Amino acid sequence: MALKILFSPSESKISLNTNDKFDGKNLIFSELFGKRAEILKRYDVFLKSANLDEIKKLFGLKELEDSEQLRESLSKKGSIKAILRYDGVAYKHLNYRGLSDETQKYIDNNV
Repeated sequence: MALKILFSPSESKISLNTNDKFDGKNLIFSELFGKRAEILKRYDVFLKSANLDEIKKLFGLKELEDSEQLRESLSKKGSIKAILRYDGVAYKHLNYRGLSDETQKYIDNNV
């Protein structure tokens, strides 16, 4: 049995555009993809129908500019592994991209 490592999300994230769409193939518990897809569908419906104050409340923001990009479906946006998206202190020290392929695979499967 492999050790599972919990790594806290970071407030700091990098803006990196990819062409990889959210398809569930690489997610832990891939058997739950249908439920995840349903949640994303409901989220998309909310974004299209909510007013700006409702969206600010959802995200806990005081300021937010309404834009077409804000209301774009997440299924149309590129996705990236969380280990690559986050950019906080712990992630910088981990230096995922600088690790060997074998170590990256271990992290992909256990973090």
